[in-house]
Amino acid sequence: MYDQVEIKPEALKALKQAIGEMKAKHYLDRFLKESSYKIKDIEKAFSIKDYTTLQHLTHTHASSSATFGAIDLQSLCQRIENSCAEGNTYNMQNDIKALKRANQLSCQILEDYY
Repeated sequence: MYDQVEIKPEALKALKQAIGEMKAKHYLDRFLKESSYKIKDIEKAFSIKDYTTLQHLTHTHASSSATFGAIDLQSLCQRIENSCAEGNTYNMQNDIKALKRANQLSCQILEDYY
């Protein structure tokens, strides 16, 4: 299980330079607010064995995570996404638990960024 996660501040810096600090803060706030709902949707899709939706949700969350430099979160999302694509659900429940924890830790760090 995750006790700490990596956040790449250069990703946030690049985002601020590309779109400006106000827009970057807006998108980060939105990510932080929606992130817990995404995790609940991911858990639900897994619980009903809707692997197509699970693959889509983790793909989307991986992209968002990368935008804000949440590298561990991105990596876990990609692992679950790839497992869905391969039809390999063997360790997915543990990966989703780890994803939930990594999401929580990443959001705590990102909240302190601004």
